[in-house]
Amino acid sequence: MIPSGCYAPADIPQQWRELLLLIPGYDAIKTAPDGCWFNPELAQRAIDFFPRYLRHVEGDCAGNPFVLEPWEQAIVACMFGWQTTDDRGRVIRRYWEVFIYIPRGNGKTALLAGICVFTLLCDGEPGAQIYGAASERDQATLLFRHAKGMIEQSPELSKRCTIYVSHRSIVLKKDAASSYKVL
Repeated sequence: MIPSGCYAPADIPQQWRELLLLIPGYDAIKTAPDGCWFNPELAQRAIDFFPRYLRHVEGDCAGNPFVLEPWEQAIVACMFGWQTTDDRGRVIRRYWEVFIYIPRGNGKTALLAGICVFTLLCDGEPGAQIYGAASERDQATLLFRHAKGMIEQSPELSKRCTIYVSHRSIVLKKDAASSYKVL
């Protein structure tokens, strides 16, 4: 049964349908398995988190609110707006792994850092373990530097986290078992 305020793939409102279809070569609506639904409230919550709490860390936009481009909104909406139930009947996200292929210089690192921060702070999963991995440690460290900088620029977020630079990790103060770490 689809919860109130949510939509079966065929019933997704046009504004959300257009946004979700901005991901080139992927149709999240057409590929939705039976039992999935889209929750626009969760998608909007994730999208709104970026400009409300996050600021860019480097480049021309450094210090400015992180306003997602439409293609970035599409990725975030897909990741956090789609839901299903697991084999125990719990409501869970449809996507647990995401592969994002974007050419160099298009802000992947900042986007992924923001997604890591959102997941750590807003997913509500006790003991959440988020890992930043890359083919080279320097690249994974860059992702950590962005996440760290975003948290440090937000008084509200920095109150909720402890940053361990030497261990390249960020830990929630209210749930020390929840962390983001660089591999």
